[in-house]
Amino acid sequence: ARSPLVAVRTVDIDGGTRTPGDAIAQAVGKVLGRPIYTVDTGAMQRRLEALPWIRQARVERRWPRSVRITITERLAVAVAAAADGA
Repeated sequence: ARSPLVAVRTVDIDGGTRTPGDAIAQAVGKVLGRPIYTVDTGAMQRRLEALPWIRQARVERRWPRSVRITITERLAVAVAAAADGA
């Protein structure tokens, strides 16, 4: 049940250009080395979708040793100037 043959070896992430990488990493959590069947894809998806720029996340197990995450980010619909002109 804890065989390294089913341990997660890769996490592939598509999308997420505006979301900081460290925020994504924190939402994903420590999955490398864990048995793939113990990865809670639903919880990971909810944590990712709680990030401000992420509109939708899809998390999939790719048997036998990979997790794939597809991120769709929100689009900016307005721009406003700050008090300092930025």
